Amino acid sequence: MESLQLGDIGTPIILTIYRKDGTIEDHLDSVDNMDIVLKRPSGVVTFHNASYVTDGTDGMIQYFTIADDIDELGTWHVQAYLEWIGVWEGYSTVKSFNVLTNL
Repeated sequence: MESLQLGDIGTPIILTIYRKDGTIEDHLDSVDNMDIVLKRPSGVVTFHNASYVTDGTDGMIQYFTIADDIDELGTWHVQAYLEWIGVWEGYSTVKSFNVLTNL
């Protein structure tokens, strides 16, 4: 995901989750909570419930944008938040993308 357009609706934001050793996390089916976290250029942070792209064994999660999600131009940041209750919780590495203006 290199860029989105201002106001995009239904656009998937897809992240692949990796373990610290660089291998794909293939046990997402046991995750108790997973969110995709978006940080706007203004600094506002929002959490969005994520779903599996397939069955959780490929390490990929996604969120589809809805109205008013992508509402600022500029550089956005995105990361995953995962929680295995009683075992582990944490964030993935941060990625960025640009939101561009429309004609």
